[in-house]
Amino acid sequence: MRIFAICVGCLIALTAISAAEEPTGKELLDRMDKVLTPESSQSTVVQTIETSSGGTRDFTYISFVGDSGASSLIRYQSPRRVKDEAFLMLNNADDIWAYFARTRRVRKLASHARKKKLMGSDFTYEDMGGGNRYREEYAPARLPDKQYEGETCYILELTPLPGEDPAYQRIVCYLRQSDYYPCRIDYYEDKDELLKILYMKEIEVIDRFPTAMKMVMHNQEDGSETIIAIKEITYRVTFDKNFFSERSLKP
Repeated sequence: MRIFAICVGCLIALTAISAAEEPTGKELLDRMDKVLTPESSQSTVVQTIETSSGGTRDFTYISFVGDSGASSLIRYQSPRRVKDEAFLMLNNADDIWAYFARTRRVRKLASHARKKKLMGSDFTYEDMGGGNRYREEYAPARLPDKQYEGETCYILELTPLPGEDPAYQRIVCYLRQSDYYPCRIDYYEDKDELLKILYMKEIEVIDRFPTAMKMVMHNQEDGSETIIAIKEITYRVTFDKNFFSERSLKP
């Protein structure tokens, strides 16, 4: 009986240790946030918008990110009709300024603009410059693990915190168990209506940061798709103190 009791005790202890090692929803969000929001970066990006009718539009821009994603600036390089147009997003995209090359004027956009499409793409301003908005507006919960593309993934569900009015009413993230980097993110317009799916592809480790070199946002509503391909990226970039300001919008 004593040996049996010892065995049972060991089994309970091992189970407790295993359960303690399993991350909670909050821990998954913390770890995902850490790999998604390095302190700073600069990248050259090619963006392709594929419309539901089969047409395509290509853009090239340079992206500057600081303050762990809370501050970002996008400056377009091509095509010629949008060259030098730029968007500055501060405070996790709560404050947005735009520079339009045709008028050579800087304009602050209305607060609701963060939920609008950026340059007609399937990415909103908030998607491009959200920083740690997930922490501020959503409550995390862990769902049962799932298999995705031959890999077991943690499933993190985010739902709005009381009093918040985020762009999405539910977000489901598929996180790689090896590094907590998301390989897929589902965005819901309401609890059950899937709006968009973001596929993170060609994930490479660059300067110790997992990086999706290709991101595909598929719009479930109208069948359009936007592809972001990173051509080059540098982390741990040092910016001037006032770089993320209205003055930096003009070329």
